[in-house]
Amino acid sequence: MFQKIRTGALIVSVILFIMFAGIVAQVSALTWSTETPVVSSTVSEYSPAMTQTADGRIWLLWHRVVGTKAQIFYMIYNGAWSNETQLTTDLSSNVNPAIIQSQDGKIWIFWSSDRMGPAGNWEIYYRTSSNNGVSWSADTRLTIDASYDKRPSVIQAQDGKIWVLWFSNRSGNDDLFYTTYDGSWTSFGIQLTTDVNNDQASSIVQAQDGKIWVFWSSYRTGAYQLWYKTTTDGGVSWSAETQLTSGGKWDEAPSAIQAKNGKIWVTWQRDSGRDYDIYYKTFDGAAWSGDTGFVTDNSDELTPSIYQTANTTIWLSWSTSINGDFDVYYKKTLADYDVAVKTVTCDSPLAYKGYNRQFQVKVKNEGLLSASFSVTAYYNSTLIGTQSVTSLASNAETVLTFVWNTTAAAFGHYVLSATASGLVGEEDLTDNSLNGPVVLLTIAGDVNGDRSVNVVDGAAVSAHWYPGPPVGPLGYGAVCDVNGDGKVDIIDSSIVSARWGQSW
Repeated sequence: MFQKIRTGALIVSVILFIMFAGIVAQVSALTWSTETPVVSSTVSEYSPAMTQTADGRIWLLWHRVVGTKAQIFYMIYNGAWSNETQLTTDLSSNVNPAIIQSQDGKIWIFWSSDRMGPAGNWEIYYRTSSNNGVSWSADTRLTIDASYDKRPSVIQAQDGKIWVLWFSNRSGNDDLFYTTYDGSWTSFGIQLTTDVNNDQASSIVQAQDGKIWVFWSSYRTGAYQLWYKTTTDGGVSWSAETQLTSGGKWDEAPSAIQAKNGKIWVTWQRDSGRDYDIYYKTFDGAAWSGDTGFVTDNSDELTPSIYQTANTTIWLSWSTSINGDFDVYYKKTLADYDVAVKTVTCDSPLAYKGYNRQFQVKVKNEGLLSASFSVTAYYNSTLIGTQSVTSLASNAETVLTFVWNTTAAAFGHYVLSATASGLVGEEDLTDNSLNGPVVLLTIAGDVNGDRSVNVVDGAAVSAHWYPGPPVGPLGYGAVCDVNGDGKVDIIDSSIVSARWGQSW
């Protein structure tokens, strides 16, 4: 709930209420998808982390607990979620992943592992991939200390330096430490907080103005609350530590971003006294909003991760006990304008030189408002035609039929494809184009696609005879409908006869 505004002066109350309501209106204007499971199993998954790589794919990582051990897994979203891939295989526990793609295209994944022993001695490890996850480097140890080092958070700053932040008890209680990488690591840990109470579970983000923000959970008030501090000079100096949440509830595991509109978002888990829920608040450059319940059902909701993709969609993922064990769920903001090409289909793998071939393109309006746009079809990169779609309702689909005139094309294989364009206000273009089937353009009458016209083709036409009664034993077959009129009849048989013996 948003905190109540208390003041003794009525005029001040009114002004503050108007300002506060404006902030609420900006936040609530976003429309969110339903809560959706992406990782659901009979064991428990925790601590999701997300990023988007330069190729537009969204990566989701988490750790899975089996028995007393845990391993890191990931899935990739590219219009649909991939199968899961196990990243770590060490026989110890590997937990709390963090991920970025650096400016050179390398993917970095950091996590905590207890493989070095003795019991309780967690260290930070990482792996990298320079080919989008096709192969990975060996596990590399980042921290070297007799105490534990846990829960890494990572960014690459505008100057190219990679920052890794975590908490460690090497000072006698939990404090925040960090290191940076610019071709080599600066140290095994620069201490950032020094309070005698525990500081844990941090998140680091750099704003568009270059300021680096660090958020964490601290016990210094007698309950875990969120705090933050900033640096504008790359860590040479830091601001004072500022308390962000209050009220006696335990606020832990923050995750922060700056959205493309400049607003800072912080989300975290709160112990409501009944269960854990997900909350968030935002900073518009002048003031913080109140605390808003994000996910507040009767189950435990833990370890949120917030991320904004290139198309400005904000994704929130978290671990929930809604199914008994803990599973990873997500929700995301829905755009006002967003169309997608869903399928490109053709009822035949063959097209015939000199005859038209029809195919279908299904498009969907995935935005919140009705959409008017154009759809253009191609064979390979050659234009087939463009059609307009007018006022397609939200969540509605339509199927367009395109006719490929094959006269100018040479014999060979062609990819049929389609692109939706021209929707004013659309930002997500990752699903606007789609390659469909590969079609072989061959001699008219070569109905089995072996590049020649012979007795096999004549027999196939007879077997698929479909002009109306009598009907061949196999019924209508699109490959035998040479002239594309919806029937297999004497005209198709005549085309086969006229090209008998031809090949290419």
